[in-house]
Amino acid sequence: IDKSSEVREIIVPTIDTVRYTYLVDLAMQHKQPILLVGPTGTGKSAYMMQYLYSMDTERYATPIIVGFSARTSANMTQYLIDAKLDRRRKGVYGPPAGKEVCIFVDDLNMPQLETYGAQPPIELLRQYMDHGGWYDRANTFRTMVDCMFCAAMGPPGGGRSNITPRYQRHFNLLSVVDFDTKVLSKIFVPILDWYMVKEGFPANIAEMKRSVIDACIEVYGTAMGQLLPTPTKSHYTFNLRDISRVMQGLLLIKPSQLGTGAGAKEKFLRLWTNEILRVIYDRVVDAEDCNWFLGVLKDTFKAHFDDHLDRVFRTLSDGKPVETEDLRRMYFGDYMSGEEEAAKRVYDEVPDVAALMSRMEELLVDHNATSKRPMNLAIFLYAVEHTSRICRVL
Repeated sequence: IDKSSEVREIIVPTIDTVRYTYLVDLAMQHKQPILLVGPTGTGKSAYMMQYLYSMDTERYATPIIVGFSARTSANMTQYLIDAKLDRRRKGVYGPPAGKEVCIFVDDLNMPQLETYGAQPPIELLRQYMDHGGWYDRANTFRTMVDCMFCAAMGPPGGGRSNITPRYQRHFNLLSVVDFDTKVLSKIFVPILDWYMVKEGFPANIAEMKRSVIDACIEVYGTAMGQLLPTPTKSHYTFNLRDISRVMQGLLLIKPSQLGTGAGAKEKFLRLWTNEILRVIYDRVVDAEDCNWFLGVLKDTFKAHFDDHLDRVFRTLSDGKPVETEDLRRMYFGDYMSGEEEAAKRVYDEVPDVAALMSRMEELLVDHNATSKRPMNLAIFLYAVEHTSRICRVL
């Protein structure tokens, strides 16, 4: 992996990615529309974007990317596509002469159903598939040439609908399946290794990369298998992006914040625990599930880190076994550095809760002094917890 790469740009090739890319390339060569279908977080959009932006620029124009949401309308869809096509001759539109263009529709089945069950954006796209174009506002038919369509979507459910069979019949369907644990490890370990080499982490931290990723995958798999969605816990839904979010949190720390020796390893384990808690544990709503998840973390520490969670967090629990309430006093954030520019802020552990509350009060005073709508807030521990979580997301 190139040291100048951005994390979000990195795609680690696997056997599955090679298979999917080959089939997509085959469909594009023969101008056959292709639809990738699979669970959230399996890389459907990433595969397509990587492929589309690597196409021969002599033959293909810059791809047109359209992202659907529940509120996407047919008018909006038509505008986004028409605005990027050139007029070839009267009534005929397409990419620049001599080139072809691929139009990629992401989250194809997200548009909300109308009263009678139709999805207007999809009906518009179907009109192109059936008739080679669509009507503009003046009821003039716009013929579209040298255009190819490809799309990606998740399985119906959770706000996604079944697309009409009259539209689906035009596509070659390619199913993208979840990765197994071995493949996930092969994807995330090289990324963590790349970051540690680039930043110059000490050897005792760099050697933890595989155990950290394997532990994350195990916690994710256990949570997905046990914390099942119910009518009162409908938000208990997990996908592979959760592992990616934990990874992104780990990549925020710098070697200078960890220090050296055994203390560096303990701090890195506290960082890993914080990211797991923020991504998965913060969705847990009742005491029984919270205690169960804490037990999972303690077992994971023993199995993957050959250590004890109670020992690593002994300062929070005064040497006693760690309880869920103790973990409330663990904070990581970039708000203590005092830097105005986000790029200069340092993501680090905040061991002094009193200092954190004082810092929050200072920031509130600064905001009220410059804002036209000052906030009349009292800073207390519960508010600080949620503010810290919001800052992490932002």
